[in-house]
Order: sequence, then structure tokens, then C-alpha cells
Amino acid sequence: WTNKIVMVGHDGVPYRLEGWSPQPIRYLPVMRAIEALEDKSELEASVYVHEGHAIWALSCNSWTWCYDLTTNEWHERVSYGRDRWRCKATVKAFGKWVGGDDTGKLFAIDPAHKKECGDPLVWQVTSATATGFPNGTIIPGAEFDMLAGVGVANGEEPIETDPEVLIDWSFNGGVTWSEPETCKLGQQGEYDTEIRINRIGAVGNRGIQFRLTVSDPVDATLFSGDMRDPKAKAS
Repeated sequence: WTNKIVMVGHDGVPYRLEGWSPQPIRYLPVMRAIEALEDKSELEASVYVHEGHAIWALSCNSWTWCYDLTTNEWHERVSYGRDRWRCKATVKAFGKWVGGDDTGKLFAIDPAHKKECGDPLVWQVTSATATGFPNGTIIPGAEFDMLAGVGVANGEEPIETDPEVLIDWSFNGGVTWSEPETCKLGQQGEYDTEIRINRIGAVGNRGIQFRLTVSDPVDATLFSGDMRDPKAKAS
């Protein structure tokens, strides 16, 4: 690990050392999660490098937050069927970053591998809330600009050959969500595949959020999303 030293201070704020000076990495969801943790001894950190991104991962029994030192952004990470990322420690060995979990398994952090110890690696993006609509405004549909045609012709059927994305939405700030709609991401070479949903419904005073989930073992990339009418964007 050749990047900055990162740690959690006694005030519950993550810090990055710049020389001998600690600089706070303030991100409200992470600071709230640390503050709400009754037993701070649960906190454990690990590091790895993934496709040129230096990641510092902070975990407890109920969550994992990852700080990308390359982009200065945070994201969550969770393993299938768990509340947190299964990795408890990492080491660089044999030219790879190797992680270990609480069952004694070792695994390489490899961007070419689309599963985690045989389990799905679930990709999920939740939009910001689009607001400013009069109550009762009907949203007839939404379109999402995603990388299409990502299926693998000789892959596992149907999760690799004909992958899908699940899209659901919330009218109350993420408290409850609709039943998910299923859209195709496109078989190999089907780059013109359109990802859209229809008949979304009427918006209240809390606006609308969208959530996209891909559990199939393919590349998932979201560029943008648009509601067709009224002219508003989810970012």
C-alpha cells in the first residue's frame, strides 16, 4: 500500500494523513454510521487497489463503507447474504491483493472475476431525489443510458448470455419501493438495446427516486437517466 494513511479519529471522523497533518474526510452518511455504532471496537479497516483505484475499506458487523483515494469519493460494499463486505483483512501477495473472510477463505481481488466466492456481486445505484413537481403529476416513463450489449455469448445461461437490470422507484424518499421492473441489458453485440420503464405513476410532495440493480455477472455502467415527461433528470 503506497497511498495515504487513513484512520478514524476519536471524534468519529475519518482522517487522511497529509505529511504529519490529519485532514478530515467528511461524508455525513459515514460519520452518522460511525456515531451510531455503540461498540467502536467493531471497526476494522483494510486496503486494496482495484483497476488503479486505491480503496480504504471501513467495516463493522453491520456495514462497509469504502473510500476511493483516487477519486475522493465514498461508496458502500456488501457481500451477498450479508450486511457488510465479507473481507476482514487484506495483503498484497503474488502480485495480487488477497483478502480473507471469517470462514478462513482466501480470495484474490480480481476485476476480471464477476462473482465473489461463487456468490453474486450485486451492483446497485440509487438516484438523487427529483423534486419540484406539482402533487399528482403523472410520470409516464423513464429511460436509462447504460452500457448495453454486455452479454457474453459463450457464458452461463441466462445470467451471462442475456443479462438483466432491475429498476424500481420510490415516492417517499426511499422508505418504500415499487415492485421492480426487469429490463434487458442486451446480449453480446446488442449495443442499441434500450433500457426503459413505463407507467410509473403520480408523484407526491416527496418527489421520486430510482434504484437500479444488476446481479448478473457482467459489466454494469450507468451514464444517466431521464424521465420522458415532465422534462426532469434523475442524477
